[in-house]
Amino acid sequence: VNEIPTPSPTPVPAVRTLETSLAGGNGQAGNMYDCLAVNDIEIQGISHIHTNTLDMVDVEVYTKTGSYRGYEKDESAWKLIATASVKGSGKGQRTLLPEDLFDAPIAVNAGETQAFYVTLTTAQMRYSDGDEVGEVYASSPDLQVLQGAGVVYPFRATYQPRVWNGGLLYT
Repeated sequence: VNEIPTPSPTPVPAVRTLETSLAGGNGQAGNMYDCLAVNDIEIQGISHIHTNTLDMVDVEVYTKTGSYRGYEKDESAWKLIATASVKGSGKGQRTLLPEDLFDAPIAVNAGETQAFYVTLTTAQMRYSDGDEVGEVYASSPDLQVLQGAGVVYPFRATYQPRVWNGGLLYT
């Protein structure tokens, strides 16, 4: 009897988290920031954000290929990829987002930039003051989160440089 070998299962890459600070110190409705892939990655979602409230908040996540710079007020350049209503955890605490926030991962090739706009519908998002737009704020061997902008909802006035307070999930 000839047996057919069973193929080995393809290993599932571990989901990693790249977190920025929860220092806060400033805030508005949302943040725009760029992510630079050092290696080929897939952004799976956002683990948490930083809110100024213990009340329910409505979260919207937009993305676009390339940098956010020059597109701060151009809603047509962005794709809405996720919405959620979550209970805020307040200053200095992680406001957790649903694990299945993104319907599909976002593939970013090494050397490419992917922009994100993570916003609330009210001015309850916390973020930190930055030093220089586009400078690396947090990094891993695979991914860099760059300093960006605070934004008045939905695509209005911006304040720069600002550091997004949150965590990205990626493989």
